[in-house]
Amino acid sequence: MRPDLPVTPATDRRRFGPFTLFALGLALSGCTSNADTLYQGEVLRRDQEAVAGLEDSRRVVVRDPSTQEVREVHELALGGDGEEMRHGVERRYWPEGNLQSYRGFSGGTPVGLWWSWWRTGAIRSAYVYSTSEPTRMTWWHPNGFVSAEGMAINGRRVGPWSYFHGNGALMSQGEMGGGHRIGEWTFYDESGEWTERGRFIAGKRTGDWQFRDQLSGAVPFAERRSGPGELTER
Repeated sequence: MRPDLPVTPATDRRRFGPFTLFALGLALSGCTSNADTLYQGEVLRRDQEAVAGLEDSRRVVVRDPSTQEVREVHELALGGDGEEMRHGVERRYWPEGNLQSYRGFSGGTPVGLWWSWWRTGAIRSAYVYSTSEPTRMTWWHPNGFVSAEGMAINGRRVGPWSYFHGNGALMSQGEMGGGHRIGEWTFYDESGEWTERGRFIAGKRTGDWQFRDQLSGAVPFAERRSGPGELTER
């Protein structure tokens, strides 16, 4: 089973890291007959074959009630408790018919390729879902530039992460833990100049923060009234 991959090759290498360029290159050049093999495809393909052989499995097609266009296709199988669970590939589609997301499941647990696309067909995110070890997660702006990249485990961001402006310039950089910003973070404007520096605890600013327009010394975040660089989660 091969997922649709309506991805346009990058014309600017700043938009894609080496790992993603390699993966997309394989898909676009036809070097593999099955796009699932780009990452941990053996796991996902084995799950797909298991679904095909289960008597109690079924494919569900969800259609738009007004247009009857297909909006989602996924597979279900009966678990040991008799409850249905996601098992296999789930595809979601934009109203125009192009692919919105491609996600793998095994016994109700996310696994394998998790990709998504903007409505225009441009790639939005790429991730190999793992519950046991960190794997790379990348997000893109609609214009093709990377918006965020780092590692994640069980879908939650961990370790060093970098966020980028729409022009490709670094926007912020620091550590993630359990899906939240932790430790020291630095924020930058679109020209590359730093704007803020400070610490996070479980996603919340704490302690003294330093701002580029206040170089005389750090000031408590609570004293700040307004200014550039407010945190916006992606």
